[in-house]
Amino acid sequence: TKLLVNFGGDGLKVWNAIDGKKSDVDIMVSTRIPLYSVKDILSFLYENNVIDLHTMSRQEILKRYGDEAYAIYKRFGSTGVGLYEIIDYDLPLKEMARLTTPDKEKFVQIFSFIHHILGVDIPLDREIILNQI
Repeated sequence: TKLLVNFGGDGLKVWNAIDGKKSDVDIMVSTRIPLYSVKDILSFLYENNVIDLHTMSRQEILKRYGDEAYAIYKRFGSTGVGLYEIIDYDLPLKEMARLTTPDKEKFVQIFSFIHHILGVDIPLDREIILNQI
């Protein structure tokens, strides 16, 4: 009940998505709840001894998300991997930002870095991206 009081329907959606195999990024992708909210909910459950959490190892990240994602993870953590995972979805920039971080500057940094890692030029400059999110 504390979960519902503190997080409402999002808390219940995250709870239902937990299966012992999904990462915070996987839960964000499947529920469309912002990653920072997923992390807050998982932390709450962990602090109340409801679930166990562990940081994924280098091998787990590489196996699950690939080499590019690991390079992104080293620089931006799971927030970077979260954006990397949804960047191919047909989502507006504003939605990608909403799902990954409330920090607009950080979003632009991650977005630019991912495109750099993938070797793709961004057709928009920083100011245009900031205005769209």
